[in-house]
Amino acid sequence: MLRKLLPEWREMGTTRRAIEALWTPLAGGFGAGFGATVSTGAWAFNVFLAIVGAVTFGAQHRSQRVSVVRGALSGVQFGALVLVGYHVFGHDSDAPAWLLPPQDVLLFLLLFTASLPLHQLGTWLRVRLSPDRLPEPAPQPAAAPATPEPAPAAVGSHPA
Repeated sequence: MLRKLLPEWREMGTTRRAIEALWTPLAGGFGAGFGATVSTGAWAFNVFLAIVGAVTFGAQHRSQRVSVVRGALSGVQFGALVLVGYHVFGHDSDAPAWLLPPQDVLLFLLLFTASLPLHQLGTWLRVRLSPDRLPEPAPQPAAAPATPEPAPAAVGSHPA
């Protein structure tokens, strides 16, 4: 079911890859920048959508390394477009500073660095929940120590 609901990156067509790698983080970032100027609730909702999106995009990969690269690229795109949208729509928000830092660099770094572990979490979940995951081998019981066989009696000797 996971494979049908969320196909792996390598199974997707070129158009879907382009949309998910470029359009989604860019449009999502611009929309989140707009939401930040509307209200605290709109900004919090957009942050929630970004978290779900990062975990979902990470779940499209089986390799942690590939997932981190995708997280870095998506994080840069999303963070940059949040800043652009935030400035285009007025750079005025009622959100508290702990939720929406007023410094652009801090906001970008917050969004960028959060994308890396969220993408990794998605990959980790895919590997753990995947039906074609290989079962782990059962531990083998420890072998009992071998008892030495008695040495054959010498020819011509009599038992005592």
